[in-house]
Amino acid sequence: MKYELYEHQQAVIDDIERGFAADHKHQIIAMGTGSGKTVTAAQMIHNYRHKKPLFIVDRVELVH
Repeated sequence: MKYELYEHQQAVIDDIERGFAADHKHQIIAMGTGSGKTVTAAQMIHNYRHKKPLFIVDRVELVH
């Protein structure tokens, strides 16, 4: 599974990877409306599937 990511989406993943390399185990991603959060998250889950990634979202915000 590989999506064609936009530059800003790949930059987010690159930033997270640099954070992991710097031993930052807890990181937050904040992206604006329509920026491709779902695609970015799906790619990260695919990339880190062997490490059991966890994504937490506010379901109320997703419903409304």
